[in-house]
This record gives sequence, C-alpha cells and structure tokens, in this order.
Amino acid sequence: MEKIITIIDDKYHAIKQIKYCFPSSLVYDFQFIHFETFEKYNSELSKKKVNMIFLDFFLDKDKLTGNKVIHKLNSEYLICFSSMEEASIGMKNLAIEINQYDDDKVYSLKKIKETLENIPLRNLLKELLEK
Repeated sequence: MEKIITIIDDKYHAIKQIKYCFPSSLVYDFQFIHFETFEKYNSELSKKKVNMIFLDFFLDKDKLTGNKVIHKLNSEYLICFSSMEEASIGMKNLAIEINQYDDDKVYSLKKIKETLENIPLRNLLKELLEK
C-alpha cells in the first residue's frame, strides 16, 4: 500500500490543518492528495487502498454529505473530520454500523476553522503513524 493521505473536502482549510499537525518526522514519507469533490476521488483514486482518508461531512460541490459516500471508501483508516462534531460522530458510527470499518480503524474529530493547530488531530496522527 502506498503511503497516501487523502482528504475529501470542498474547502482547503482541512489540508492545511492536517499538514500542520502531521508528525514532522513523517511528513515526507506520505503523499497528500486533496479532492474538492467525492466525484473526483471516485474517478481517480477509489480503487486504490490508501493509508488514511479524511472525510468532511458537507460535500457541497457534490451536493452530498459524507455519510452518503462512506460505503465507497477504501483506506486503512477513516477520519471523519467536520467542523460539526456531531456530524463527525455520526459518520464514524455509520462506518462501523455498515461494517465498512472496524471500530479501531475509524475516528471522529472536529475540524477547527479558527486556527491551524488542532491538538486532538495532532495526537491522533502521532498515535496512528508513529507505531
């Protein structure tokens, strides 16, 4: 499996926050791929299993929500990453409920729009990637 971090989000703040919080010792070991639409992810990368997908809840450009596409994702880890914490939790629960991801492979985090720093994100990335 190639070391790819995929971000599906119609805004650019998530990619900036993820890179900012990524363990500095590993940042050059991974390729970061950002898709503004699920449609673009689906056509370009969906058949390839990647290390981690960050999925936003509101995919406005697709006129979809993240919970409508979870069943089509292919990654070792799924990070449900929305500025609405309850949306992230709902996506996580759905991913487990439909058996798309085991509960130790899916996480929900709140995206913080006001700053690049996100301590819970930083801690999770360190835990998952520095094993």
